[in-house]
Amino acid sequence: MDRFVASSTGTVETSVIRDTTLGAMSRGINLEVGPATNTPASVLVRRSLIERSNSTGLTVSGSEAIVEDSVIRDTDAGRGVSVQGAPTGDLRGRATITRSVLSNHREIALYVSGSDAVVEASVVRDTLPDAQGSAGIGVNVQNGEASRSTIDMKYSLVERNHQIGFYVRGSDATVEASVVRDTFLDAQGIAARGVGVQDDPAAGAAAMTFSRSIIEKNRELGLLVSGSNATVEASIIRDTVLDAPTVTGRAIQVQRGDETDIPASASFHACLVERTLEAGIFLAGPATAYVEGCELRSTSTPSDLLGDGIVVWSAEGLATANVLSTRIEESARAGLSSFGGNVTIGDSLLLCQKIDIAVEPWEGRASVFDDRGGVACGCPRATDRCIAQSYALAAPPPIEE
Repeated sequence: MDRFVASSTGTVETSVIRDTTLGAMSRGINLEVGPATNTPASVLVRRSLIERSNSTGLTVSGSEAIVEDSVIRDTDAGRGVSVQGAPTGDLRGRATITRSVLSNHREIALYVSGSDAVVEASVVRDTLPDAQGSAGIGVNVQNGEASRSTIDMKYSLVERNHQIGFYVRGSDATVEASVVRDTFLDAQGIAARGVGVQDDPAAGAAAMTFSRSIIEKNRELGLLVSGSNATVEASIIRDTVLDAPTVTGRAIQVQRGDETDIPASASFHACLVERTLEAGIFLAGPATAYVEGCELRSTSTPSDLLGDGIVVWSAEGLATANVLSTRIEESARAGLSSFGGNVTIGDSLLLCQKIDIAVEPWEGRASVFDDRGGVACGCPRATDRCIAQSYALAAPPPIEE
């Protein structure tokens, strides 16, 4: 361990901390609550470099760290920054990271558990799986034993990580004016999600607000909302890449929580979803989606399955979608498909797909379709009345968590 601060205040400025390799728990800087006083520590790290620590570059336990204009990189076997509550008591950790870079770590670059983080104008990149081939996550925010975590990220870049770029579990996140891209498949070749929002049995649904941001060039999924709530505004989700036959390439998937059975909900306002595989928005019930003022285009498929702009599927419970003032075009199969779902659509255009609107039954449940008016189909212009009917299409199962 190089710099240890307990129940004290310190400043590290224009400094280099490197090669802390004495033992498995060697850390560049370690902050923790004083055992005698139960007082948190605090440190300001400014214009400094922390590199090649064995375990963690910076650990914040029930204490506070401010990191400005610094680089934390090349952790040998562990995390870049770890922020967590104190082992005893209810003191939360807090980290504010500004104009800084976290790169080339193992397992997780930024880990927040039962604590709070603010990330601004920073870069989180090139996180690798650990020695067992697990994770490789850029930002991991999850609930602690007794409390949820929070993160507020803006003007930041999360790129070239593995498994998940930005992950929120049983906690609360706000992302603004940021980019999450180029997430690579994990060691098992299964998961490569840009953003994951997931429930937790103890903390319940996660919640995320994602605005004026971009999710792009991820493998498997751009955005997964599982048993949680997400609001996506004025954002772009595009160019999902298919790297292996076991992954889907969907832009957005909204589904019930596998661990809690909590229904998911998501709303999309003024968003662009383009150049994805299988589905632009894939809704697997019990779940609800509200899509307004969006554009979905160029959904393709590597097989005979899907290739739909929006899929509404009552897989294990009712799926309900409200689509208003939205444009769907150039879908390989259907602009909108429903399998036992409830769909309301109004003031929308569907252009140049093989099928405009498909309404199919699912396990004895008929799809319910409500045209509120102002809906037109056609190619190259939407000048015709849309016809919603069955084409005997089959829906695939959702991906596994």
